Amino acid sequence: NILGAESTSLKAGIHTIEVYLDEFPGINMPKISVLLTSDMTFLVTDATMLGGFGSMKYTYALELVEGTPAGPMTISVTAYDQYGNAAVKVNNSFSSDALSPTLILYSPSPSSTGSSYRYGDNLLISGGASDDVGISDIQIRFTRNTHTTDPLVEVWQSLDVLETGEDGENMVSFYLSYAANNFEIGEHQLEIKALDMAGNKDSTSVTFFVDRCEQLQNGVQSCIFAESLKPPQEQLPI
Repeated sequence: NILGAESTSLKAGIHTIEVYLDEFPGINMPKISVLLTSDMTFLVTDATMLGGFGSMKYTYALELVEGTPAGPMTISVTAYDQYGNAAVKVNNSFSSDALSPTLILYSPSPSSTGSSYRYGDNLLISGGASDDVGISDIQIRFTRNTHTTDPLVEVWQSLDVLETGEDGENMVSFYLSYAANNFEIGEHQLEIKALDMAGNKDSTSVTFFVDRCEQLQNGVQSCIFAESLKPPQEQLPI
């Protein structure tokens, strides 16, 4: 048993492996080995599990560092009775997934670039994500009216994704469109995160603004929200 494991795919961190013995072990402490079968590398070799003297429960803290290769693991525990007789228990149901996914957001454009979305425009959300094992979910969340004292934070929602990887590459892409007039005039934020099979994540956010613009008689385009951000003009002395 691995305490606190959210799935059989283990992310970077410390995982407590727990075993129970059905015979009194005396002073003989059980040993544990953990083999990463994808490249036949031992993460742990004959390490002593911890437990109180005469205890029937023993634990071992397995640390998976960031960058541990992904793949199936074989966990082997050798237990002894008080006379030194040995028995081996093997578990092949867990795997390593210690690398976080990579998320790329192509659109929308941030307000820092001077880009705005006008009423009648479409707000395009597009990007992609990749992972060494696989992407389990892409989620987005809007925070509306971030320029006000009472912004509205929406709930996270999952996106439909398209698998685009070839030759074993675990890549997905996403593309959807929102009508800009679903947002009030002003500044808003989009957060997006990619989750892999073990719960590792990569996230990013972008701030954009929606405006209503019109063409003045002198040919200059005037936008309500953009104009409100400009500092007031100094009054010339009379």
